[in-house]
Amino acid sequence: MPRAKTGRRVRSKYRNLVSARNFERFLNGVISPERRAELADRFDYDWHAHTLFFEPYFRALVTRQFTGGSLNDLQYGMAHDLLYAAHGARLEISVAALSKANANRPVEPFLYLLGDVLQAIGKIPKSGKVLREVDTATLKGIAHLLEQTHIFDATTFQLPVKIARWAQVNDTDAGFKLQLRLAGGYGGPDRVILTPKAGNDNPYFLILLDLEQGAGHIYLFDTGYFKIETYDKIVISGNHFATLLHENISYEVIRQRPVPEGITVNRYIIHSDREVYLGSGSNRSDQVYRLIDATDSRGHRATILTDLLDLTAEQVCQLRTYRWVVEIVFRWLKSQLQVDRFISYSPNGVMMQVLVALIVYGLMVLYHQGGPLSVIRILRRIRADLHQAIYDWGFEQGRRQALAELTADGPV
Repeated sequence: MPRAKTGRRVRSKYRNLVSARNFERFLNGVISPERRAELADRFDYDWHAHTLFFEPYFRALVTRQFTGGSLNDLQYGMAHDLLYAAHGARLEISVAALSKANANRPVEPFLYLLGDVLQAIGKIPKSGKVLREVDTATLKGIAHLLEQTHIFDATTFQLPVKIARWAQVNDTDAGFKLQLRLAGGYGGPDRVILTPKAGNDNPYFLILLDLEQGAGHIYLFDTGYFKIETYDKIVISGNHFATLLHENISYEVIRQRPVPEGITVNRYIIHSDREVYLGSGSNRSDQVYRLIDATDSRGHRATILTDLLDLTAEQVCQLRTYRWVVEIVFRWLKSQLQVDRFISYSPNGVMMQVLVALIVYGLMVLYHQGGPLSVIRILRRIRADLHQAIYDWGFEQGRRQALAELTADGPV
């Protein structure tokens, strides 16, 4: 049977994660070995280490993001898996020692590496900031606004109650929230915060905003973040937002705006478009806001709150639809990048795993510039081709051994 040619079968933009040599290019393109060594040294990651060192373990964690598995699978892979060995992730360590390291080793090197990746993502040209899952009709109406757009939201991760006592909500519930902000609205992480599962998201509202005067950012967020005072700060700073009207916020109608008749081009039904003051009595805001009551193409009706007075009602609806980009990223992190299967239940270990997942996701964004991004498609191809890479490596080893034996025996 003829040997399969991995390099020919895999499209060039996916090859960076197949062979050990190209894995080096993938890993070192943004975060160099010198940078990783510097951070490990600065935060004493390898201080008194006997079996677990930052560089091979970081490589092991990156490899695990593509192959998946539990803490036991990770430990076995580092000790015995040829794929881990080929990627410089060979370590002999027990599960107990690995668990202890996850709980106690400094997490700062991972934070700084994510910062390097986020900085590189921020430099991607606008043309590369498109997710395949966002429909063309939505993009067409708001393409000129995407560079200004930032999306943020929170998602909850469950943890075992008996093990993760630090994250315990009550006797039967434990977990944490990942507060995630996306830059440019296209899927590149921009800000990351881990917060308690219990309670609402309002305490983190201002932390997720950059209110530089006149920056012109457009923030898209859900009703978990609501406070009239914060809305006013966004507008006064020369920035903008679009969200859903929270049921606890009262308003006073200033005037009715005209609405398009029937169904719009992108299949929205605009029921009303009003300019309003938010709040009442002494708590009433002096800022003019806009409420758009609309039904989307799926038949979902909602009231959108925004300060964007110059856009059409349909464009505001499209921005609201585009907010779901963050939900796509959450789904990828949980189902595709294995963040829902934890290898540590300590606060430190959970933070480390989330950071590594975001680093890998960011590196994949960086390696797929200039066209629609589908991380799910990339991951499927990578996982299949990792097995092919092992087959090719085994074939080459067998060929070399056979040649060595023939040379040793001499001519027949």
